Amino acid sequence: MADPLSLAGSIAGLISVADTVFRLVFKYARSAIDAKEDVKTLADELQALAGVLQSLRLLASGLEAEGTSFDPTVRAHHLGTLSSTLSRLQQRVEKAHTKFEKGSKTQQKLQQLKWPFSTGETKQLLEDLVRHKSTISLALSVDSMRKLQLCLAKEEELGQTLSSIENAVKRIEIHTQITMNDFKHAVLDFFMKVSPQPNLETSVKLRQPMTGLWLSGSPTFTTWLETPGSKLWLSGIPGAGKTVLAGAVIQDALTRSYSQPEVGVAFFFCDYKNPNTWDIAMILGAIASQLSRQNEDAYSKLQVYYDQLHPARHLAKSPDPGELRAKITDMSEHFKQIIIIVDGLDECGDNTDDVVQALSELADYTPNTSVALLSRHEANIEAWLREDFDHIAIAAKSDDVRLYVGAEMERRIQNRQLRITSMELKDEILTKLVEGAKGM
Repeated sequence: MADPLSLAGSIAGLISVADTVFRLVFKYARSAIDAKEDVKTLADELQALAGVLQSLRLLASGLEAEGTSFDPTVRAHHLGTLSSTLSRLQQRVEKAHTKFEKGSKTQQKLQQLKWPFSTGETKQLLEDLVRHKSTISLALSVDSMRKLQLCLAKEEELGQTLSSIENAVKRIEIHTQITMNDFKHAVLDFFMKVSPQPNLETSVKLRQPMTGLWLSGSPTFTTWLETPGSKLWLSGIPGAGKTVLAGAVIQDALTRSYSQPEVGVAFFFCDYKNPNTWDIAMILGAIASQLSRQNEDAYSKLQVYYDQLHPARHLAKSPDPGELRAKITDMSEHFKQIIIIVDGLDECGDNTDDVVQALSELADYTPNTSVALLSRHEANIEAWLREDFDHIAIAAKSDDVRLYVGAEMERRIQNRQLRITSMELKDEILTKLVEGAKGM
């Protein structure tokens, strides 16, 4: 059985969810006296969907067995949409069952079991399930993991050819658009004392294929990403997956930059294990270096500052945080929009207030810059950000946890590490584990 972080593992988790939802709807269709024909049709579609998902899992497992693991830079948006549909269906039907079963015997006889969706909503659910099944059937025709992932990418891209979609998938790194030479490398490296690239690659690799899609699809996030001058603070408890989500945020920003070269991107990861990442001059220097790679005029402004710090007859000077902030503001004039993401503000120790203050000022003084900051929800950080930054509380979403737990249960059942005596017990275990996660 595949690892829960693999594509096959994610599909296995989705199968567990689909099975649970099918049993709920089937139970309704069988026990409710007034069960409508379209509800029975919905149960049939769920059963058929579980079947094609099983075929998809076998395909993904086979490709992974050949040594072709999934590319974590390609996100399974279609499966994420399917997961949301199933979750919405499960929550409403479970709530209706619970409310009915808690009522008195007299109330149950009078009210019977009520279907919690309108006729129009039920019709839309059927259409959504048919569309999901059709897309998965298309994915079953591919012969490589790369093509399989691309078939499961964003739904609006499905009308394109696989080759054109693949050309649109970019590497997860800053897009260097200036002509490089040895001197430019020296200038950029002087300001980039700590590279955030290894942290980004680790973050992306740790992300389960469908985790975090709730964030990239939220209106608050979309507005931040597409609006110059917007400010976003994402906070959560330890273990909520902030750094993994930071990788997803950076990935979405880089995708926007690749499709629109006039949009510049810079990012940084503060790490309590590396004191250099707590230094605001290091953080701003890395941001300035990244932006300089994306525009010749922006680079020229950074080179002027480099020359000032390297006088001909004197020792080199260290960059000043205030001057770096001013240079980044100057550089922004050569971009339509700048997107800056910094993760781990709470990991800066005694420097936290200085770092948050400097980044807040950068956001204030640079009108076309969209800034996203990620941290634990700590009082001193909140004091700096609560007035000007939109806030999103990060917790491990129940949909994400349910997929992971479902995949892990399937793996253990296959490996005979877990014995389940009934489907009802399996559903109960899954529900209790998801509820017990409490955002972790």
